[in-house]
Amino acid sequence: MIKVVEIENALAQINGDIFQEFCNHFLYLKLNPNTITPIGSVIGKEKSRKGIPDSYFTVNKELIFAEYTTRERTQKGQSFYAKLKSDIENCFDMSKTGLKKEEIDKVILCFTGRIKPEEKKTLEELCKQHNPKCILDLKGIRDLAFAVLDYPILGTYVGIKVGTGQIQEPSAFIVNYEKSKISTPLSNTFYGRETEIEDGLNSLNNNDLLLIHGAPGTGKSKFAIELAKLYADKNGFSFLCIGNRDLPIWDDIKEIIRIDKNYVLLVDDANRLAKNFQWILSLYEDRKPNSFKVVVTVRDYAFNFVKSIALNYSFSTIEIKTFSDDELKKIIQSDDFEITEPSYIERILKIAKGNARLAIMSAKVARTAANLLELYDASQIYDEYFESLFNEIELLKEPITQKVLALISFFSRIDRENRKLCDYIFERLNIEEAKFWEICYSLHETELVDLFEQQIVKISDQIFSTYIFYKAVIENKVLSFSFFLNNYLDYKNRINDTIIPVINTFNYKHIETILKPEILKHWLVIEKESNDQDLLKYFDLFWFYLAPQVFVFIKRQIDKQDTTEVSEYRFRYELNEFSYGTGIDLEILSRFKNHSDEFFKDSLELMFYYAIKDPSKMPAVIYICKERFNFSRLGYEYGDRIQHLLFDFLITNAQTSQNKIIYENVLAEILPDFLKIEHREDESNGRTFTFYTFHLWLSESVKAFRIKCFDYLLQCGNKSIVLQTLYRLSYYEYQYSKEILEHDLSFIYQIISKYFDPNEFKDCFVLQNIMEGLDWLNVDYKKGIQDKYNSKLFLLAEILKTDKQRRKEIGWEEEDRLHQVELKKYCDKFKIDDYRSLFYHVSTILEHVKEIGVANNVTHQYESSLNTIIGHLAQSDVWLFLKVLELNFTKFNFNLHFGYIFARFFQANPESYLALFELIQDLDENKKFYFHQALIIDEVKSEHLSLLYADLLDTINSLKSQYIFWDLTFASKYKELKEERDIYSEILGLVLWKRQNEQINIGVGQLFFEKCLSFSDFSFENLIEVYLYSNDIEQHFDYEKKILRALLEHDSLIITRILKFNSPDKYSRYDFEHYDFVWDLDNYLEIMNSIFEYFTTNNIYYFSGGIITAFFPNVKNKYAGRPIEYLESLIDKNNMNESYMCIVFRITCYKYPELKMLFLKKFLTLNDNFEIFKSLEVVKRSKSWSGSYIPILEGEKDTWKNVISVLDRLPNRLNYHEHKEYVSRQIGYCDLRIKDELKREFYEDFN
Repeated sequence: MIKVVEIENALAQINGDIFQEFCNHFLYLKLNPNTITPIGSVIGKEKSRKGIPDSYFTVNKELIFAEYTTRERTQKGQSFYAKLKSDIENCFDMSKTGLKKEEIDKVILCFTGRIKPEEKKTLEELCKQHNPKCILDLKGIRDLAFAVLDYPILGTYVGIKVGTGQIQEPSAFIVNYEKSKISTPLSNTFYGRETEIEDGLNSLNNNDLLLIHGAPGTGKSKFAIELAKLYADKNGFSFLCIGNRDLPIWDDIKEIIRIDKNYVLLVDDANRLAKNFQWILSLYEDRKPNSFKVVVTVRDYAFNFVKSIALNYSFSTIEIKTFSDDELKKIIQSDDFEITEPSYIERILKIAKGNARLAIMSAKVARTAANLLELYDASQIYDEYFESLFNEIELLKEPITQKVLALISFFSRIDRENRKLCDYIFERLNIEEAKFWEICYSLHETELVDLFEQQIVKISDQIFSTYIFYKAVIENKVLSFSFFLNNYLDYKNRINDTIIPVINTFNYKHIETILKPEILKHWLVIEKESNDQDLLKYFDLFWFYLAPQVFVFIKRQIDKQDTTEVSEYRFRYELNEFSYGTGIDLEILSRFKNHSDEFFKDSLELMFYYAIKDPSKMPAVIYICKERFNFSRLGYEYGDRIQHLLFDFLITNAQTSQNKIIYENVLAEILPDFLKIEHREDESNGRTFTFYTFHLWLSESVKAFRIKCFDYLLQCGNKSIVLQTLYRLSYYEYQYSKEILEHDLSFIYQIISKYFDPNEFKDCFVLQNIMEGLDWLNVDYKKGIQDKYNSKLFLLAEILKTDKQRRKEIGWEEEDRLHQVELKKYCDKFKIDDYRSLFYHVSTILEHVKEIGVANNVTHQYESSLNTIIGHLAQSDVWLFLKVLELNFTKFNFNLHFGYIFARFFQANPESYLALFELIQDLDENKKFYFHQALIIDEVKSEHLSLLYADLLDTINSLKSQYIFWDLTFASKYKELKEERDIYSEILGLVLWKRQNEQINIGVGQLFFEKCLSFSDFSFENLIEVYLYSNDIEQHFDYEKKILRALLEHDSLIITRILKFNSPDKYSRYDFEHYDFVWDLDNYLEIMNSIFEYFTTNNIYYFSGGIITAFFPNVKNKYAGRPIEYLESLIDKNNMNESYMCIVFRITCYKYPELKMLFLKKFLTLNDNFEIFKSLEVVKRSKSWSGSYIPILEGEKDTWKNVISVLDRLPNRLNYHEHKEYVSRQIGYCDLRIKDELKREFYEDFN
C-alpha cells in the first residue's frame, strides 16, 4: 500500500503535458487500440492544445474520446468536478470534434484527483444527456496508481521504479527479449500452431498451470505469448510477463500482483529462475481457483527439473515441436509468399530445418530468385538471420569463442568429467581449460549454449550449431578441419552430423576448395598405414571428394577375388533381404548417383563388374537399382538424369556386351518397376522419417525415358523380356496420367503387332492381362489389337480360371458355383487319356506362367480347378478317379487339396475305401491322415479295421519332424475295434515315445485332450506329460485354460509339474497368462500352497517372481476377495519366513500397490526383523517405461516417504530406527539417480 501512496503523490505533481503521454500509453496498454490519435497535443512537443478532447481512438469499432486532467490544468479555484464537466462538454461539442454526438461510443476521463460518489453520478447523467448509449469511464488518481503497478513501464513517467523490473507488460518484455535472444523475434507474425493453441486454451480452462516445453528454436516463447494474450483477452484477465534479471522477485510480486485481479502470467525459461518460479507458484495458496493462470516455457533438457518444482500443483503440459514440413509449406505457399514450385519448397524446407523464420527468409529470396541455384548457398540467409546476434554479442566475434563453439558443435556435448577428451583438445589446441569454461558460462547467459550444472555444455539449436561450425572452420578458419581428421575419424556420426549439413546448406564449391585438399592429404597418409577396412570407413565418410580413389580401391578389391562360376544368376531378392544394407562397398558406389554423370557411370560399371564376377552380389545390385536409382519426387528438375544414365548403361550393355544375357535379365527384372507411374520415396530428417507417394507426369524427360524403354523392347528381339515386361506393367496406375497412357499405348500396340503370335499360350496369356487392364481403364483397343488370339492352351487356361468380370457382377459365391458347374460339364465325357492330356496341359500352363513371372495366387487358380474336377470325378466314376489319382501321384504331383478330394470320394463311395487305401500306401503322411479323417467307418468291414487302425498308428510313428494336429479325434472312428479310451491312451503313449526317444514333437490338439478328460477312468499320467509338451510346441493351444482347469480339479499338484517342466531360464510371464482362474476352484488353497511351497523350497522366486503374480487377478475384489485374504493369511502365518514375505510383497507391489503400505504395517507390527524388511520389494525391481525415467524415480521416492510415515506410526518406534535409516538412504539414492538421469537426458537430448 505504501507504494500506491508514493505513486499517487508523484501523479499529483505530474506535468499536464507529460500526463497526457502517460494516459495515452496507459490506454494503449490496457485497451490495445489500433492507434491513439493525440489531437490535443502539439506535434513533436510535450505541449497540449486547449479546448478539444486530448485523444481519440477505436477499439472493436467503438469510437472513444479521452480527456486528461491534472491539478495544473484546472483554473484557479476550479474543482476537478467542474473541470470534468467541462471536459465532457468538449467531447460532445460538434464544432470542436466535427462529429455528431451519437457517433461517440465512450468517453474516458483520466484525472489526478478524487471526486465524490454523487459527483460521479452527475457526470454519468450528463454524458447520457448528450448520448444515451455513450459510456463514461472515470479513472481517478487511485486507479492510475494501480495502473502503474499493473504496467510498471508507466513508472518512468512519474520517476518511480516499480520492483526490479522483472514483471513486465508484454510489449516491454518483447523489446527486452529481442535484445538478447538468438531465437525468432517475438514481434514477428505468428503462423500456424492452430492445434496447439486450441489444446493450450483447453488446458488453461482446466488447470491453472501450463508447462510448455520443446527444443530450442521451436517458438515456445512466441507461442506462449500468443496463447496467454488470447486467453487473457477472452476471459478479461490481465497479462504480464516475467523477465529474468537474476534478482529475487518477491517484492515485485507483493507490489504488482493484486489479490482482487485475475492474471495470466508468462514465465519464460522457468529453469533459469527456479527460486522466483517457486515464489510465483506460492501465490496459488492465497488465491481462488481459476483466478491466476501461469504459462511456463522451458527447454526439453530442463523439463523434468521444472516439473519437479511444480510437482505439488495441478498442471498440464504441451510440447512445441519444430514446425513440420506440412506446416512450413502452408506458410510459404500462403498469399504472403506464393511459393508453389515443389523444388523451391523442398530446398526451403532443407534450409529451414523446422524453423519458421528461416523458412520465411528463404521464401523471400525464392520470390525474387532467377533460378533454384540461388537457394543452394544459404550463407547469406544465415548471415542475415544471425546478424543481430553477432552485432550485439561482442564475444562472438572473438576467434577463441568461435573455436569453442566449433568444438561443441562437433562433439555435440563436452563433459568436464570426460578428462580424456578435455585434456586432449585443450592441449592440442592450446586452449586454457578455465578460459574455455568461462566462455561457455558467458555463452550460457545469452542462451547460445546450454549448461548442465556447470559441467556439460551443448548447443541445442541445431541451426546455430551448423552455422557456427561453418563460420569457424570454413569461412574464418579459426579451427582447421585437419584437427578432426587427424584425431577423430572414429567419430563417424559426428563428422556426418557436422560436415554434411554444412555442405548441403552452404556454398558447395567454396567448401570443397577448403576441405578437399585436407581430406586428400589425409588419404595419402592412411593409404600407407591402414588396412582395407579403415580405408573403406574413410571412403564411407568422404566418398564425394575421393571418387577416383574410391573406384581404384574397390576395383582392386574386386580383382583380388576369384571368379565364381554359377549355372544361373539370381536376379530377384527376398523381402527384407537387405534390411541391414547391401554391404559398405556397394553402398558407397550407389551414392555416386548424386555426383557427376561421369562418376555415376563409372560407379555403375563397377557395380555390375562386381556382381558378374561375384554372382552373390547380383541381388544387392538389383535392389540398389530398384530402390536407390528409381524416380524421385524432384528428379524432373534435373531431367531425371539418374534413370536415363542407368538405362543408357544397361541397354548399351544388353546390346553389345559379352555379358549380354546378364544385362537382358537385369532389364527384364527392373524395367516394369521403372515404367510404373506411382512411386514412393522416404526421407529422413534427424529422428523422423517422411514417406511420400507421388505420380509421374509426361514431362519431356519422362517421355524420352519411356521412348527409350519401349524402343529397347521393340528392338531387343528377346520375346521373354517383352512378355515379362508387358505382363508386369501396372495398368491400373495409368489412371493417374492419361497423357502417359496415350503415349505408351502406341508402343504397346506396336510390340503386340511385332511379337505376339495368336497361337502361343504365353502371348495370349499376357495379352489377356493387357486387355483386362485396358478394360478397367475404359480404353477402346479394338483398332490396336485386331488379331484373334485362340491358342488352345490359353482357352483351357481361361476355362480353369474364374471369371473376374462375372464375379464382380454376381458375387464370389455365385461365381464359384457357376464355375464348378462349367468345370463339371467340361470334363463330363473325359476318359483317362483326356485326363492325361489335361494334366499335361495344366503342367505346361504352370511352367509358362512361371516363366512370365506370374504371382502364386494366379497359379493357385489352376490347381484349385483341378481340385474341383477330381472331386467331381470322385463322386461320379470311382475307378476312373483312382486311375486319375494314380496318374497325378506318379507323373505330375500337383499341389492338390486331398482333404477336400477324399471327403468327396467317401461321400459317394464309402465302400471303396480299400482301393484308395492301397493307392496311397507309399505316399506322405499328410495324404494318409486326410484318408483317415475322411474315412466313413460304418462302411469298413470288420476284418479291415485292424489294418486301417494299425496304419494310422504307423503313420504317426513314421513322422520325421514336428507335426501338429488341429483335430485328432477322428481316431474315435476305430472304437468298433477297441475301447475308445484305449485308442486315446495308445496314441498318447506313441506321441510320448516319439518325444522321448526321437525328440519329435507331435501336437494332438485341444479337442483330443478334452476327449481324454471325458473318460472317467483315464490314466492321467500320460495326459499330463503330453500336456506339458504341447504347451512347449503350441504356446496357446490351451489359451483359455479349459484343459488345465480340468487337470487341476483332478490333481492340485499338476501346477508344480508345469513349473518344474519350465526351468528358471525358460520362465516367461507370457507363458503364464490367465492363470488366476485357480481362485474359482474348490481346491484353490491346495493349489496356491503348492505354488508357494515350490518357489520357496527351491529358492527360485527371485528368477520367476513375475510368474507368481500371474496367479493373482488384477482386481483385488475379484473372486470374492479370496486372493487378498490369502496374502494376509500368509503374512499372519509366515511373517518370519523371508522367502514367503518376498513373494507376498512382490505380488502386492505389481498387482495391488494400493495395499502395499497396509501390508507393510501389518508385517512390521508382527516382525521388526530388519534383514527381512530390507529384502522386501517395496518398489518394483522390474519395470518398463518410455520417455523419461525421472517420473518413475520420483514415484519411488514418494513410496519410500510413505514407508517412513508407516514407520513413524508404529508402536515401539525404537525398534525401527535401522529401518528408518535404510529408507532415508533409499530416498537419497533416488535423489542421486534423479540427478544422474537429468544429466543423461541432457547429454542424450532425451525427452
